[in-house]
Amino acid sequence: MSTETPYVLIKGGMFYAHNSQGYVHRVELAEIYTKEYAERHARSCSGEVVAKPATDFLHDTHAIDSIIERLEAMRAAVIRKGTAELPADGGPES
Repeated sequence: MSTETPYVLIKGGMFYAHNSQGYVHRVELAEIYTKEYAERHARSCSGEVVAKPATDFLHDTHAIDSIIERLEAMRAAVIRKGTAELPADGGPES
């Protein structure tokens, strides 16, 4: 995993969501980008989009830990149901 600070993109006070799935209010759910990509994308949007380090909005790990726990529970439920599309090695998807 990279040690580079992740960046987020913000438009109209909302963060770009993961995988181009709209916008989210919580930074913990936002897509993350490299600094170079985020700044280049923001420049191409005529001032409507701002690139900022995700760490500008994150102050502790409690919210992140809570989301990870919920996602792990959901993933386990999908696997138990037998509908999961797991990667070839059976590990977490990247």
